[in-house]
Amino acid sequence: MKYLFDFDGTLTHIVHEYNALIGFVIDNFAHHYQKKIYGNDPKSWQEQHKIEAMQASRELMDRALRESAKTPKIYGFTFNSRVSAFGDEDPYARLLAGVQWLDKAQANGDFIDGPFDMKNTFSQLLFDGWESLFQKGVINVDEIVDGIIDESIDTLNYLLAQGAEVSLVTNSACDRVLTKCEAAGLYPKLGRDYPDEPFKLYPNAKKFDLGETPDLREFAGRKVDVNRPKYRKLIENYRPDVIVGDVFSLDLSVPLSMALDQQITGQANAYLPHVALIQRTTDNTWAMEAIEHSNYERAHVIQSLRDTLALT
Repeated sequence: MKYLFDFDGTLTHIVHEYNALIGFVIDNFAHHYQKKIYGNDPKSWQEQHKIEAMQASRELMDRALRESAKTPKIYGFTFNSRVSAFGDEDPYARLLAGVQWLDKAQANGDFIDGPFDMKNTFSQLLFDGWESLFQKGVINVDEIVDGIIDESIDTLNYLLAQGAEVSLVTNSACDRVLTKCEAAGLYPKLGRDYPDEPFKLYPNAKKFDLGETPDLREFAGRKVDVNRPKYRKLIENYRPDVIVGDVFSLDLSVPLSMALDQQITGQANAYLPHVALIQRTTDNTWAMEAIEHSNYERAHVIQSLRDTLALT
């Protein structure tokens, strides 16, 4: 059996990193606020100034997340101005959706900047924190690591002991994932260098990259672009029997659309993998409906990586 697993949110809980990123943005925005309003010398800041700055920072974050959540289909991960994953599919997509709402709201006159460039400061802090977290695994100098959770470690070790092939396919940077794997006693080889190894890692997978011409497929009332040539090529070359991810559009829309197309043809050698959405930190009802109403009997919603052991 061949297994293809996403990493963040599939083998891990991402709530700590997500909260760390929000905290990074709110704290640093409040710091900028105080500098702009009350001067560059922190010694001159009074306690009321700090309270006011934190309140302004939290209100901006809350408003951006609240307003963007009203129309998640038009926000989220984007590629060449096209939505690659919706704003309610992933905690990080929600943050990006908030930034995108601020851009649109300012252009429409629905958001008026305060006494300084609040929108761009907020956006830049989010992207700075994002880049630091996903490329280096740290925010500021404090390492914030959501490790691979125990049941995922146990499941991976069991599968490998049974002779299965396991590939981790992630958008995250190589060093970040390897650090987490090594902390869990797991040692995948880089798939590009060791394609025949039973335990492989494919970092920087660019699942969000879209091809030039949209290929829109409807899942539970939303149109998802499944023209993701880099990810599709990896799946076609590896042909995993089980594919698991936590973000439907990024992880599962391509293999599911491939399977549905093959199912229609009815070919004897059709590629019909198990496709599983793992639900850990989000109650994304649309993604669940996309799986459950897909008319594909090998599409599943699971709660832990251990559940994949039944998908044979």
